[in-house]
Amino acid sequence: NLWATVDDQIQTIAFYEDNMLLVGSGKRGQVHTLNPRGELSLLFETEEEQITCFHTLKNSIVFSTANPARLYQLNPELSDSSDFTSDSFDAGLVSKWGKLQWEGTGSRNAVAFFTRSGNTEQPSASWSEWKPVIVQDQNYAVVSPPARFVQWRVDFLQRETCIDKVTISYIQNNIAPEITFIYIHAPGDFYEAERNKQREGIFFSAPLGNKTVKPGFRTIDWSFDDPNFDLLLFSLSYRQKDQRYWRSLAENLSSNFYSWDTASMADGWYEIKISADDSLANVGPNACITEDISQPFLVDNTPPLLAPGSVKRLLENRITFEIKDEWSILTRVAFSIDAKEWQAIDPLDGIYDSKTETFAVAADEGGAHEIAIKAEDFVGNIAVFHLTVND
Repeated sequence: NLWATVDDQIQTIAFYEDNMLLVGSGKRGQVHTLNPRGELSLLFETEEEQITCFHTLKNSIVFSTANPARLYQLNPELSDSSDFTSDSFDAGLVSKWGKLQWEGTGSRNAVAFFTRSGNTEQPSASWSEWKPVIVQDQNYAVVSPPARFVQWRVDFLQRETCIDKVTISYIQNNIAPEITFIYIHAPGDFYEAERNKQREGIFFSAPLGNKTVKPGFRTIDWSFDDPNFDLLLFSLSYRQKDQRYWRSLAENLSSNFYSWDTASMADGWYEIKISADDSLANVGPNACITEDISQPFLVDNTPPLLAPGSVKRLLENRITFEIKDEWSILTRVAFSIDAKEWQAIDPLDGIYDSKTETFAVAADEGGAHEIAIKAEDFVGNIAVFHLTVND
């Protein structure tokens, strides 16, 4: 392969001097020369859309076009002046333009550069006017206004001048990162994170690792986006719902998830604030910090209780009792009589759907019995109670 193109459509090819090819392309009506090393040069660009046929004469090139149909003749003569206009360059985001640099042959007075800028891929009436690049000493300063796209033009003022390379420096306007999603995992879900040895930052969300179960732990993870693809650091803070002040939970994280032991927090409803900081890639006032707050979630480290005074003995060694939990609904209760196997039991109303449930257990007739009751709430807190039933 000498040349693979996506945007252009090759319409016609012809042999040219020194083992080169003439290539006529469609869409933009361009005449290229292509040498055996695969080096492509733009020789001529027409206002027509397609180059349809070449005919090479001894000292000239004749070619036809379509849309509309015309006939051109190129002669191998040096012009006193000429110009070249580049394609538009996409900086990705609105950017500020810096210095222009060029490589080639010829003096500083042999060329004059111009630039224009805009926010559409193809130059249009919305673009700025062509502005000359300001030459000061050996610096070429671009004065076109900030925009997403830029285009340059060079006017050749002397013969035998050649431009090999043109570079325009730019810096994107910094846009604040965005927290796009926050998820609080179920109680006990734990994900091991690598220890941060230094402030490295990340620029894309990484998948979670292997999950293990650790009672009392919670995990928060989040996704994010940064239009500049800056390296980001994250900090977490927390507060009880409806409180005013935030407390630091973790700082300068180079990951998009965090696990912690909620035993260090009082029971209640909490919110977590995530701060995304792009100061690793931006200096001083150019840096941006974005914050977002999670949905409230429950921290419940207290197991269920046997409601005081709720134990009532009925006929036939049958007792009733109430189990209560301050924060979570009950999910499972089991009993054991005289250290035998645990047996699951349902509430008297037949469904676990509240923080207080009533149960009934019957022991065998005769003698004294020890009844153990094990209760578990929604977040996995477990408590065991012991009752004695006598004749």
